[in-house]
Amino acid sequence: MKRTYSSILLAFLACISISLKAQNTVVPREVKKTFFYSFENVSSESQIATLKQNVSFLKGVSEVKSEYKAEKNMGQIIVVVIEKERTLEGDWQFDIRDLKKAIIQSQLTPLELTQEESFIEN
Repeated sequence: MKRTYSSILLAFLACISISLKAQNTVVPREVKKTFFYSFENVSSESQIATLKQNVSFLKGVSEVKSEYKAEKNMGQIIVVVIEKERTLEGDWQFDIRDLKKAIIQSQLTPLELTQEESFIEN
């Protein structure tokens, strides 16, 4: 009889432990980050097309748009990145330095960077 109570108590404690662990598991939300990076020294629209193509290959990029002001030889690239909310120090995060490198490799001069961030509701 004592063994039965011990077995029931052990099973009950195991269920509570599993339940508590499940409640403490946090599912990271998705974050939509939009980067606006302006640049100058645009000599042709093909430079911007090449830049857009190179940026589209960067990890995490889901959308790339551009704006071009021919009269000022300036432009702006708009990059949308979808990533998981950071919960640990080692979690992957989009590296903005890769975007700057792509601008420089397209023989453009990076100017100003701004960023917007919002959570994606499931």
